[in-house]
Amino acid sequence: MAIEEIRNTGVPLELFVEDDQSDPTKVLSAYRILHDQKRIQFLIGGSWWLRSIITVTERDRLPLLSCETMYDKDFIPADTYFILNGRVADWVKLYEPFFRARGLRRGAAVSFTSGFSQTIVEEMQSIFSQSGREFVGDFQYQDLGCSQASSLLLRLKIARPDVVFVDGQPEGLTNLLRRRAELQLQSIPFVGHSALKTAFEQGLVSKELTKNLFFLGRKPPSSDFIDRFQKKFGRSPQLSADLGYYAVHMAARALKEPTPLVTLRSGMTVMGKEFVFDQNQVTTGITHQIYRVSEGGEVAPLEG
Repeated sequence: MAIEEIRNTGVPLELFVEDDQSDPTKVLSAYRILHDQKRIQFLIGGSWWLRSIITVTERDRLPLLSCETMYDKDFIPADTYFILNGRVADWVKLYEPFFRARGLRRGAAVSFTSGFSQTIVEEMQSIFSQSGREFVGDFQYQDLGCSQASSLLLRLKIARPDVVFVDGQPEGLTNLLRRRAELQLQSIPFVGHSALKTAFEQGLVSKELTKNLFFLGRKPPSSDFIDRFQKKFGRSPQLSADLGYYAVHMAARALKEPTPLVTLRSGMTVMGKEFVFDQNQVTTGITHQIYRVSEGGEVAPLEG
């Protein structure tokens, strides 16, 4: 949609797409096709595995605009690398007023063994190391299959946390939430990122499993993208799609200038949304909202 809009203004922008298949070993070969054969001047990505080619794109002096989120562990800074979806640590910080308002003093985390999860865990540890609070454990997993989910939750039951931050993908979260209900642990609030929201919206989690379940969703920075998408495709977009849309418009604007990297660093406004980058070239001002599932089964922002 963005390419079509840009071409309609008379800019002959061409888009090439390669799928890295979420496989770190295939990212470099996909990049080589784009850079060596297609001679691209700008790269946009939405994969966690982009960090495996950051040093390569920096050597090639190719601007790389990521629609993903920065997490502190495994972060590779580069002057050609820009991140559009803010910082993972800020997702956890958003829950601090939620914890405080409910008097939740004992925190825990369920995490996959990755740099992404480690950033979440360390932020939870920081919040629950404050006076009057306690971090009771990081419960790691390799696979949230039925047996491992049960084992993990039994350990959680012994630890007696007041709240748990859960990091996981939708399919594994389904097993975890089923075992949570079976072990009568639904009185403990589970909080998390958008994967929990996705699990419910895809029908992987039934309404009876959503008691005390809270998750984050990014607020749309502008209604323009949603309105244009609905007009063109006759349906609502997935929220994450807007960053790719903005990224294409940002790339087109930067490539008009003699020094695209300087143009990006100075920030720009696209469809009423101002993109400003901090010292790590991570977008600032990205806002999220805490959501829960209502009794009627609707995902809605948490009031207050």
